[in-house]
Amino acid sequence: MKSKRLGLEKFGEIVKRSRGHLSLREYANIVGVNKATISRIEKCVHMPTIDTVTLIAPHTEYSVEELLAILDGRQTVDKRELLLGEEALAHLHKLTTDEKIKVVESLIVGMTREERKQVISKLIFLV
Repeated sequence: MKSKRLGLEKFGEIVKRSRGHLSLREYANIVGVNKATISRIEKCVHMPTIDTVTLIAPHTEYSVEELLAILDGRQTVDKRELLLGEEALAHLHKLTTDEKIKVVESLIVGMTREERKQVISKLIFLV
């Protein structure tokens, strides 16, 4: 049940992002649903119907199937994020050794002590 709650929260975030600067009423009119429906979805207190998801999907960057999977709490692979990751790796390979060290240092700074230990032990294993 926890995964469905998380799915509802993610769906609410997607709708908020899709609505952008529009008012609830403006967005609801564009989508073709009631203003209260959008409000309840964004507050994560309403599980939308398939019809509502179908109306919302064209206004997001997700397909109906992806949104339904998100709502169902199933993990989806976002192809857009994978492409960004591949682009980032392509740029990393072009960096000098000193530049790569700076990238690794900046990543490690935000980690917990335990995370740093795990990363360092894996790096030592690769050497």
